[in-house]
Amino acid sequence: MADEPWELAAMRVHAPEGSKVGITAVSPSHLFLGDEIFLDTMPAGSSMFLSLTLEGSPSSLGFQLSGLVDGQPLAAVPNRALDWDKSG
Repeated sequence: MADEPWELAAMRVHAPEGSKVGITAVSPSHLFLGDEIFLDTMPAGSSMFLSLTLEGSPSSLGFQLSGLVDGQPLAAVPNRALDWDKSG
C-alpha cells in the first residue's frame, strides 16, 4: 500500500459514540463537505498533517481514509477511535 500513491483520496471524520461531528475549517486549505475532507492525490510514502476545526460534541472520533490505490478502491480505518473529552 505504501508503495503506491492514493488517488482521489478523502478522509472522513466520524463519531462512533456521542453526537454527530462536522468539519468547519481545515488548515492547510482543502475542500471539505460535512464530515469529509478531499485530499486529492497522496504520493507513495508521504505524510500529511492537517489541523481541523470541528463542530459537535462527540465523546470519541474515528477516521476513515479512502481512495484508489493502483486503480482499485481501498479504505483504511484505524482499529481504535480517539477519546475526545474537551472538558479535561
